Amino acid sequence: TKSLRYKAQGNIEGVKSVLERMNQRGVSPDLATYTVALSICAVASDLKEAISLLRDMNRRGLEANTFIYNVFLSVCAKSGRWQLGLESFSRMRREGITPDLATYDVLIRMCNQASQWARTVELFEQMRMSAIEPSEPVLAELIKATELGGFTRPSTRNTRGRSSNVAASKFNTHKPMKLQSEASSTSSPSSSSSPSTSSR
Repeated sequence: TKSLRYKAQGNIEGVKSVLERMNQRGVSPDLATYTVALSICAVASDLKEAISLLRDMNRRGLEANTFIYNVFLSVCAKSGRWQLGLESFSRMRREGITPDLATYDVLIRMCNQASQWARTVELFEQMRMSAIEPSEPVLAELIKATELGGFTRPSTRNTRGRSSNVAASKFNTHKPMKLQSEASSTSSPSSSSSPSTSSR
């Protein structure tokens, strides 16, 4: 596992070769192995191989965690598949896996790249309600979304009543937003195309 990135030479064909050799030797890849393999997929923006790795991981009964989801979301973002990214995020929450700042960072950047300004603001509100402190890059993306989308900027005050220490003075009072459901505005990808875990 430690040498997978080296042995794979940082490319997808190398990943396939290493995993195949492991299979031939009867060595089962563990979660750390899949994490490194998915990271290489993210660098290569290879969504097809990332999906294949996740399906194989699920067949082996390995449960995805926050980091696995974050890496997969990065692949979705680099591949321009924001709908699949949001579907995977919904699945992540349904399965009780807690998003972190990195999760929201990649989702917000992904939605902004696709000019999905309303979704960016909605994601920021979800992050605020989760009491996750936004980073400067996240706030910069929020400013971009509100300006280009014509929205009132949400409050940076989280559910604990504290204001963000990062550029808090740039934001106005929160104005509730109502968005169409994801199902009505995007074509939902197959559930097999995103990380899945066994029942907890």
